[in-house]
Amino acid sequence: MIKKSNDTYELGKMAVDEAYQGKSIGRKLLEYSIDFLRMRGAKTLTLETNRRLKAAVRLYERLGFVIDTDAPPSYYSRVDLTMKLDLTQPTVEALPSSTKQKVRSAK
Repeated sequence: MIKKSNDTYELGKMAVDEAYQGKSIGRKLLEYSIDFLRMRGAKTLTLETNRRLKAAVRLYERLGFVIDTDAPPSYYSRVDLTMKLDLTQPTVEALPSSTKQKVRSAK
C-alpha cells in the first residue's frame, strides 16, 4: 500500500505467479488489504491497471472498485485504467445475495 493522503491509499503492484493463479490467492490478498485499510480508518483505495488484464479487472469490480474518471494521467504508459474503492461502504461480495444482485444490476 502506498499512502497518498491521510485517508487515501494506492494498491501498489500486485501479481500472483502463474503457477498459483486460479487459487484465489490474489482475491485473498486484496480482501486482506481492504480489511487492513478499513481497520486503520482509510476511506479510499485506488489502483492502476490495464484493461487487457481482464481477470484482474473483473476481480476489482467484484470487490466494488469503480472506474475513476477523475484520476490524473498515470506515470506509467501501460496503465489505461484507474479504479477506486470507497472503503466507507461494504464490499459488494460481503453483501447478502439479494443485495448483490441489486447493486450489480444498478451499475
